[in-house]
Amino acid sequence: MDAIRNFEIRLLELNPREDSFVLEVDKLVESVPLSCQASLIPSIFRFFEKYPLEDCGAPGTLVHLTEHFYPGYKGVLLESLARAPSFNALLMVNRVLNSSLSAQEREEYFSALRAVAERVDIHLSLANEASHFISYQSQRVADN
Repeated sequence: MDAIRNFEIRLLELNPREDSFVLEVDKLVESVPLSCQASLIPSIFRFFEKYPLEDCGAPGTLVHLTEHFYPGYKGVLLESLARAPSFNALLMVNRVLNSSLSAQEREEYFSALRAVAERVDIHLSLANEASHFISYQSQRVADN
């Protein structure tokens, strides 16, 4: 558990606006044993929530690490998106929607995007990004 707590402390100290961010986050992830990496997901979403407008190297190491554990992070992703939408959480929902999903799952992700698009208490760029992904995914589904 110490490795996970240490990861979160060190991650939250990083600044995604710094030029060295991508290298620093790569080193940080590499410092955690593979057997513990699934446990890093809540910390990663807390980081995304702290920096909601930053792309963090999008998709980047943090998104790729999280996506490795699909669909296990679905609940954390949707909770994070509802609590404090971020560019990276929106990006991840869009990437999930690019995959083969049941109608029920697809609607669950669309519903999460609609909820973000309708919010007035978040940065307008996040609501606009959610709207963009809704349009894109609606068109993609219509074309198939």
